[in-house]
Amino acid sequence: REHFELCRQVLRTQLRRKVPFATKRHGLFWFFHLAGRWRFLQTTAVGRETIVVDDGFLHRSVSFYASHSEGRPDPGGVSDYVDLLPTPDLVVLVLAGREVCERRIRRRGVWEHRRHLSPPAISRYLRNAEQVVEIAVRRARARGWNVAEIFNEGVLEQVRWDLNRAVMPLLGASPADAPSGPERSSGGTPMHSAETGAGTTGRP
Repeated sequence: REHFELCRQVLRTQLRRKVPFATKRHGLFWFFHLAGRWRFLQTTAVGRETIVVDDGFLHRSVSFYASHSEGRPDPGGVSDYVDLLPTPDLVVLVLAGREVCERRIRRRGVWEHRRHLSPPAISRYLRNAEQVVEIAVRRARARGWNVAEIFNEGVLEQVRWDLNRAVMPLLGASPADAPSGPERSSGGTPMHSAETGAGTTGRP
């Protein structure tokens, strides 16, 4: 009941999409799986525990508005979806060029639910996904969301350092407490979003 309008908008727009039913089912399944998981974590969080969500609600916009067959994404639809999302404390936007992403995907293997697509179709999907992310993040920023950009085309130590600098203030630490550069990293495992997209930490 808390986010009835969000759920109604998601169901209405996804059921109207001109894509295979399996595509709709995939997007809706993971959205409601995320919603249930998030609600559970919110309910059971204790004290100052921080909730970190990889592939969060903002990232779901890619599943809802990008495909290889629908043409250019609908900016209005993406923005309407973002407007209904609860505001997080932080969005981590992991950036890498589309060409870099495509090379990584081909090296690691295409997602199971998209292995039936041809290489040109995968390229079209990635191009549309990139546009959806740009629209969604632009709208989130217009709403005053805190967005940290992490560039993921260099060495891993640099990514870790940049991420720690973005997250530490939310945990009550000063940015000055972070290592002064990647060469001084403690080597600990940082909080991170594992894919190009938007993860969230804190409230939804």
